[in-house]
Amino acid sequence: MNSYPIDTTVETLSPGRSYDNAVTAFGVNGTDKMELEVKPSFSFEKEKFIVELDLQ
Repeated sequence: MNSYPIDTTVETLSPGRSYDNAVTAFGVNGTDKMELEVKPSFSFEKEKFIVELDLQ
């Protein structure tokens, strides 16, 4: 797998979340279970969703 930079890392993280293994934006190093926190960009709700990923 080739690595390449993605333009920017969003500086908004919820409490308890971290950038561990993050390169920039959504680039990650590693093959393990991870969680991605998603909040729709154009939503007026404060609800966030957690998507579990198993990188192999």
